[in-house]
Amino acid sequence: MLPLRFRDRLPLLISIIFATVLVAPLALYYQPSGCTLEVWSSQEKSKLLQSLAKSYNATGAGRPCSVSVDEVKSGTAEHALATGWRAAGKPRPDVWSPAASTWAELFSQDVSQSSGQLALPGTGTSIAHSPLVIAMPVQMASAMGWPVRQLAWADVLALGGQRNAWANLGHPEWGAFKLGQTDPTVSTSGLHAFIGIFSAAVEARDGNSLPAPLTVTDVSDPRVLDFVSGVESRVGHYTDTVATFTDQLRNAGDLTYVSAVAMEEQEVWSYNTTGDPKVRLAAIYPREGSLFADHPYLPLVAPWMDEAKRAAAAGFLGFVLSRAQQQNFQKHGFRDGSVPYAVPDDTVINQRNGLLPTQPAVTLSQPAPAVLQKIEQAWPSVH
Repeated sequence: MLPLRFRDRLPLLISIIFATVLVAPLALYYQPSGCTLEVWSSQEKSKLLQSLAKSYNATGAGRPCSVSVDEVKSGTAEHALATGWRAAGKPRPDVWSPAASTWAELFSQDVSQSSGQLALPGTGTSIAHSPLVIAMPVQMASAMGWPVRQLAWADVLALGGQRNAWANLGHPEWGAFKLGQTDPTVSTSGLHAFIGIFSAAVEARDGNSLPAPLTVTDVSDPRVLDFVSGVESRVGHYTDTVATFTDQLRNAGDLTYVSAVAMEEQEVWSYNTTGDPKVRLAAIYPREGSLFADHPYLPLVAPWMDEAKRAAAAGFLGFVLSRAQQQNFQKHGFRDGSVPYAVPDDTVINQRNGLLPTQPAVTLSQPAPAVLQKIEQAWPSVH
């Protein structure tokens, strides 16, 4: 028999249990659900952005949305977004941060010719900058006069056309001069290098060393296309990303593998300062000029971008642009997000790390979207 005090309270206990069983599922049902802001980031900064997202989420500043960053190659993302956002194994994006606004310009051109539902908020906001350079093993760059001599695309491309280029410079042990190139339909450095080669072709045609925006007429000119095709015929290795080249150099230390590869300045910094690479790289800033990878932050204009996600996108952008986080970017070899042409901190961008803080001396103008599309479309026919 139950004690008297317990029997007196039994109806109350039954009521509490009944109320808990009935109300708990309802409370769970009506509990506000959190959301996730999905950010697609280019390879060069994806790990850093993932780290920043983790710090941002820990502050709770982004509630009710947490931030998740996935790495998607810039060209892969552009093609996926222009055809309905789908990418294998990746959630639907809310924010896109390619390596360069070049891809945003291509997207605007591609999506205008399709029935896509997505749009971009103009050119977005740059969160970091890094100029395109021609990376060469330090020994090879030094043999060509680096860092004193300012080399040009024309110098590098000319060596690629010589049968005994390194032997003529006293280094037969390096074998043939081999250009490496990444796919300009996927890789930002590949696309920017391809633009640089077109610029060199126009300069060779016109005998004019002053950089000028490329036109559709320029990139359709048979003489220009012949020049570009001749360069591509001398490329020793093609790959999707710069990592294929840097991994080979880091692990094998083989100077006969590749002589020159276009990549972002930040990628040269990352390679030289990570581990103990058997071959160190030097950054050559082409005399004709460099395109900057400006790493735009682009919240999508899309049906699924509700008020909460727009607020989260703005909040995370503010966090990334804060002084502390911009310094974090610069510690990782990037240049300032808002002042790309300022002389960077020479404790990071310096000759010890294979970089020259006073370069590039000339910045190339980004071609118009229609020109970019024409350049990208030329790729299958010239390589």
